[in-house]
Amino acid sequence: MKKLLFVLSLSLLALSPAARAVEQYETVDALWKDFDPRALPLDAKVIKETTQDGIVLRTVQYTVETTDGFTVRMLAYYGFPVGAKHLPTVLHVHGGGQNAISQYVLFWAKKGYAAMSINWGGKPLEGKEENGKTDWGPLNVSQDEKGIPNVYGTTPNARANSWYHWNMGIRRSVTFLEQQPEVDPSRVGVFGISMGGRLMWLFAGTETRVRCVTSIYGAVLMGDRIANIPDSETAPQAAANPLWNKTLDAIAYAPRIKCPFLFLSATNDFYGRMDLVNKALDLVPPTNCWRSFAPHYNHTIGIDHSATLLVWMNYWLKGEGAWRKSPILAAKPDKAGNAISTSVSVDRPQDVQRVDLLYSTDVYPESRFWRTVEVPGKNSSWSTNLPLTIVNKDVFVFANVLYKSGETLSAPVVTIPASDLKTAGLSASDAASLVIDDFHAGYTDWFVPGAAANLLLADRQNFKVVPAPDSRKAIVASEEAGARWVMATQKLGDPKWKAPAGAALQVELNARETNSLVVAVTKDDSRKPLKPRVYTASVNVTGGGSWETVTLPLADFKSADDGTPMGNWDDVNLLVICGRYIIPAKGKPEPLVDVGADWKGTPPAVASVKWVPES
Repeated sequence: MKKLLFVLSLSLLALSPAARAVEQYETVDALWKDFDPRALPLDAKVIKETTQDGIVLRTVQYTVETTDGFTVRMLAYYGFPVGAKHLPTVLHVHGGGQNAISQYVLFWAKKGYAAMSINWGGKPLEGKEENGKTDWGPLNVSQDEKGIPNVYGTTPNARANSWYHWNMGIRRSVTFLEQQPEVDPSRVGVFGISMGGRLMWLFAGTETRVRCVTSIYGAVLMGDRIANIPDSETAPQAAANPLWNKTLDAIAYAPRIKCPFLFLSATNDFYGRMDLVNKALDLVPPTNCWRSFAPHYNHTIGIDHSATLLVWMNYWLKGEGAWRKSPILAAKPDKAGNAISTSVSVDRPQDVQRVDLLYSTDVYPESRFWRTVEVPGKNSSWSTNLPLTIVNKDVFVFANVLYKSGETLSAPVVTIPASDLKTAGLSASDAASLVIDDFHAGYTDWFVPGAAANLLLADRQNFKVVPAPDSRKAIVASEEAGARWVMATQKLGDPKWKAPAGAALQVELNARETNSLVVAVTKDDSRKPLKPRVYTASVNVTGGGSWETVTLPLADFKSADDGTPMGNWDDVNLLVICGRYIIPAKGKPEPLVDVGADWKGTPPAVASVKWVPES
């Protein structure tokens, strides 16, 4: 009898939840195999409603999932033009640490869409507890002041991971939309920004009910190194977790994408790292895949590129305008021309406004300076040669095609190994230049660091071109930038504009009032795992509305860390010109670096930046 009871107790133990093996869901199919986004009742409720300028704006709430007896309720903004029915619809998915954004709902609603912005991160709407938030209950997925939880963990299995639940929340939001009378369920488009952009890979790879998807700065291959550079991974935790890579890394979803998919980003983005993104985009069925990269920027794209999203949505959801096939770039060493020979094939050449070739020899995608060459062309083929200042490094080349309707489409990057340059017998043919910029090409090579990630809402032209003496050109930062105007370039990281030994930096400018101009340079900026080192110098500007030249010798540049002299220009790859230079400290009110003062008067016009011999 005792033996029978012992065997029975073992059998019961084997059947208990604690003793059963936990299913690991080792593939994307297994992870999502029994999730039906329509199965659970939504129990949707309107929490608040306002009407202004013909737009209804609601705060709504609906069920995402139930877990351990707790019901997760998503909070979101939803809006539409008064009285409208069966509209094309845009869903916005915010970035990490952000929130649902009612301005996006109003933006799209004013353009004739129904629109929604969801609170997947779980912070209180508009930062006020009384406004409510998405409460994930016992799930460890809510973002708060402590950071972003459980993004790489798979214990006890991949369904415990935050990305799984966040993607579930987006898919349930589509269920909410398809039940609204204002929405045409066959014309829903979704876009996500930053972490929301990374979610778009997962969403597009699992969801078939939407017309189009856009990932903006969305990361992929977060455990991969850049060009085999040790410790250059975005997230070492991802590299150490094979299960996460198989089930939750964006690249596992790329081949599954069935709807039109646009990746919209910046060439130097820290999150959607260009080289890794291109690997994932190569896995998306080519008939479904487009890309658009704004040169020089990091985690923003500026007004010149943001129109691409609007044209994209108008085409796929409203049938307005046209959408073109992706451009095709061919690039190879050309011994006869002693350069990189390129040709770009474009769709609907009669609609093309401009074709640019961009190329770099920097192995680090986030620190590349992309030389821009406007390509002459006719019919469907546009071609030019790209000269090289050095021939002992790989060359990265891509093309941007700007259409008259405002969108920019990029051709995939072509990488030409240094060994191919050597085999072809190419030699350096493009001499170094002391003139860093005379702005004959306007602001092409300059950007604003730290610009807002949310495109469309606060788009402005960061610079404008103005006249300079002797029929030359100058650029000036937007007056909206005010006292904190800033202009930056990564040209100093290109061998063509490397500083000669003993050179001084000279700036020609026109300021209305007396100020102190700050120039900051960074060594090894954005070259992980190398540590960036910042050096600053300042010089008085007379002002008065006249053109003047200021010179900063090497000795003027002091370390932002400890005030020691810079000593040489080696490894400098970022140049910033401003009135006040600030490096914020993460999670702290006091900045790490704060040099200079708020600029008095409108931003200055800058006509030239160059190297000169030290006097």
